[in-house]
Amino acid sequence: MSEKNAQENSWEGLVSQHYLKAEDLKENTTEFAILGQERREMPDGSVRLHLELSCNKKSTENGLDKWGWTCNKTNASFLQNAGLERKDLVGKKIVLSKIKVTNPQTRKEVDSLRISLVA
Repeated sequence: MSEKNAQENSWEGLVSQHYLKAEDLKENTTEFAILGQERREMPDGSVRLHLELSCNKKSTENGLDKWGWTCNKTNASFLQNAGLERKDLVGKKIVLSKIKVTNPQTRKEVDSLRISLVA
């Protein structure tokens, strides 16, 4: 098998990534460094911005420091309106804040994360 095929077929980095949720954070606001970014197709066919994030292990409930997080339209718009190109996101710091939102399917209030600062 060629090296390219081995990389394309590798599960490395795909099954061990933890996806960030509001309940994973100890504080109401937490700073993260952006390690990577990519466009990701969702099951419904839409395309979203996916970020690989890093934070201080003490900031999370389970002590993990590396996370995956897929931006909703509001968070992606925040980054775009900050004047950033996607290619410039890696190395930037973002602050995520816990907020309450209404789930459109269930109409119930749920915890969510919103980008409140990018530097």
